[in-house]
Amino acid sequence: MSDVVTFTDGAHWYERDGTPAYTRLTKDGRERNTTLRDARKENLFPSVTTILGILRAPFLERWKLENLLVASLTLPRMDGEDEQSYAHRVWEDAQSVGQKATGFGSRYHDLAELRLRLGSLDRVTVDEDLADYAPHLDRWCEDNIEEVGDQEFTVVGDPGFAGRVDAYVKHRTHGWVYMDWKTQNVKGGKPNFYDKWVQQLAAYRHADKRDGGILSVVIDSNEPAPLVEKLWSEDECDHALETFLAATHLWQLINKYKPELT
Repeated sequence: MSDVVTFTDGAHWYERDGTPAYTRLTKDGRERNTTLRDARKENLFPSVTTILGILRAPFLERWKLENLLVASLTLPRMDGEDEQSYAHRVWEDAQSVGQKATGFGSRYHDLAELRLRLGSLDRVTVDEDLADYAPHLDRWCEDNIEEVGDQEFTVVGDPGFAGRVDAYVKHRTHGWVYMDWKTQNVKGGKPNFYDKWVQQLAAYRHADKRDGGILSVVIDSNEPAPLVEKLWSEDECDHALETFLAATHLWQLINKYKPELT
């Protein structure tokens, strides 16, 4: 069953000026994912999330294993179906859970971007499955966002990484912050805040070099509920940046590649 479990290269790349370079065209005009080989030829910069991918994410790993286990226990086996075919269906069913979560998160992210840009959702047509979430988003922004500096902007930093920041805003309580929207299937009424989140934002701040705190905002994808925020302490941010820079060095050693900043 060696061909049952498949993985795709989820690496994201950027050009020196911050332009996304996620895909390239084949000789026959088809689009494909950009590769490390392309990066070496074109001096592309790996994304922050690509670099952080070399670090273990035990909660994410457990979630994926639980999805696989549930799929194997609940997916009926067809009459006469061989093990290889059944294993393929179990794998595909488990992967669909993550794809659905990613789709929801992406669409909510787009809605949040609109809310910050327009200042209101009054005239925005909201997808039916997001309709009950929109008032919570609108209320949180109204209560907490005093000014929007930038959103959906790219940063490129030393020692050779890049990424796209959700927003740089002035919070009514915390002042200027680098902010990231995170959707999560919250269980027990209390969201989890993960180390990779602060590492990601600490890297962005390091590259962008503006003053500001680091804020993660969680949306419960399980059911509409008030948004929950966390302002990371500066000690947490300093440790996160140190960890990220060490991971960047390790990533470059493993891949034998370091993009040139000049």
